Amino acid sequence: GTIDPWFGAASYSNEATYVGGHSMLAANSAAINLNDPNYTLGLQPDHSYRISFWGKTEVTGVSPGGNPILTSFPVTFDLFDTALGTQIGVFPGQASVRTGEWRNFEVGPLYIPASTDLSNVQLRVVAPNAFFIDNIVIEEITENIYRVRDSYTECAGYENCDQYTNQAGKIHYLKSFSNL
Repeated sequence: GTIDPWFGAASYSNEATYVGGHSMLAANSAAINLNDPNYTLGLQPDHSYRISFWGKTEVTGVSPGGNPILTSFPVTFDLFDTALGTQIGVFPGQASVRTGEWRNFEVGPLYIPASTDLSNVQLRVVAPNAFFIDNIVIEEITENIYRVRDSYTECAGYENCDQYTNQAGKIHYLKSFSNL
């Protein structure tokens, strides 16, 4: 197998989101050149993008009780200009991979200014430790909906939550489901 067009401290892995699949194991970073003629990502100046992906960490050891040591750390996507040696931008959002189950993440949007020269730019994924990453999707955003922080009053001051009623009829405000 291969991780082309990705390169860097990364390798092909049999760890995957489904049985028989494969992912990329990044020792702490991997990159792709935006100007690679064999793999066109289609990123353009004066556009906004978001990235979704599945990720998890490696098991780093076993506790004295025989249980795996659970770790968690952030993963960041950015655009890096190799000619200038500078970061053009970071995809905002929180993506904190952890040991155990694969989790789905979305970061962005990142606006690429109209004057940006992308000829020497890499899309990088970086973390402080090794992690598995799979099913990376880059999507252009064609419309945005903006909300004013703390303006949503339905959930008593909590952003991005929903109201649910349990079997006893009691109301609960919940958000951020990762699994049930």
